[in-house]
Amino acid sequence: MSVKLVSITMLLLLPALTEAQPAVKCPQSGPLSEAQLTELQKGKLPAMRIRQLVANCGIDFEPTGEAISRLRSAGLPRTVLDAVRAATGPAERRRQAEQALWESIKDSPEMESFEDYLRRYPKGLFEAQANQALRRLKIGRAILAVRKAIAARDWDAAATEVAKLRELDPENAELVWWEN
Repeated sequence: MSVKLVSITMLLLLPALTEAQPAVKCPQSGPLSEAQLTELQKGKLPAMRIRQLVANCGIDFEPTGEAISRLRSAGLPRTVLDAVRAATGPAERRRQAEQALWESIKDSPEMESFEDYLRRYPKGLFEAQANQALRRLKIGRAILAVRKAIAARDWDAAATEVAKLRELDPENAELVWWEN
């Protein structure tokens, strides 16, 4: 009988307990800055709440050793500092996004995929590979265009395509045969 009474009491009190911990809402500006974390500490927001904010909202600075030292000297507790260390800053998020994009296109047969990558990340981690893949695809298209023009006996188009191919790949062995 008393077990049922305790369980019913807990069920009745559960909504009140969950309301006592309001949901963590991120500031309107998005991820937390180092200055905002310091202000939250100065305002005596409990460490658990600051840690939840870091986990839910993210941070807009790199969690370098220097940044952690500044936050430590501002009085942030170890649990918050650990949450900051675990969070990723904007540079790391950009690197992860770039890595994900590259993984999704690296084997693509579409020139547009590599052109899009190079537009987004002109000095990216995979710039050389993207340019190499783009060049390979352009050469492939040019060779195909030459072969189609020859098959159609369109000699003017074939000559134009051979000239394009010469610009892209002057060492191509087929050029000697096509140009003669």
